[in-house]
Amino acid sequence: MQIKDVYTKYQLMPNLQLHCFRVAAVARLIAINTTETVDEDNIVAAALLHDIGNIAKFDLTLFPEYLEPQGLQYWQRVQDQFIQKYAKDEHIATLKILEELKVGVRITELVAGYGFGNAVERSLDQDLARMIGQYADCRVAPAGVVTMQQRENEGRERYRKNKKIKHISTDDEQFERLFQAMELVEERIFAKSRIKPEEINDKSVEPIISEVQQFNLVVNL
Repeated sequence: MQIKDVYTKYQLMPNLQLHCFRVAAVARLIAINTTETVDEDNIVAAALLHDIGNIAKFDLTLFPEYLEPQGLQYWQRVQDQFIQKYAKDEHIATLKILEELKVGVRITELVAGYGFGNAVERSLDQDLARMIGQYADCRVAPAGVVTMQQRENEGRERYRKNKKIKHISTDDEQFERLFQAMELVEERIFAKSRIKPEEINDKSVEPIISEVQQFNLVVNL
């Protein structure tokens, strides 16, 4: 099943699709340049699916530009139906969808490793694939691929504004601790890489986005 068909089935918002494509492209770029053997297909699949339940948590009034052309009423109805079927918690909803798709234990395990609140755990991880997924997600902001410092600045401000975000403390000390952990993740990943962090940017991932948009996901519906 092509990933675009999965997104259609679960009515993923266009901006969320683009985010997942960018994260998957960053993850693939890192995976193909690591000096260790990693399960690249599973890394990409997990990146493409990691936010599939995120509409459950959205405050749809915050970014009206993301609702076009269907509009607020349409997406509110989609969100209500989604929450009723899966869950109000986006992480639970995502895991229920993965179970529904029967994507396999490894992809589910990698997706479960995502989340900024898991940064400290990832910094201590021995699973490079999990580290790559978490790091790739951290390198993608709403406007595109950014540096870790840019992501920290953007992320802190965004989480402060959105009071519906759960599992994340908006306390400055907590943010600092989590981003220090992500900096350690970056250090560990690129100690085993043929590329440097600054080589990951919008220009370098653009051709890979086209590749991951054609990704075939093995599911058992």
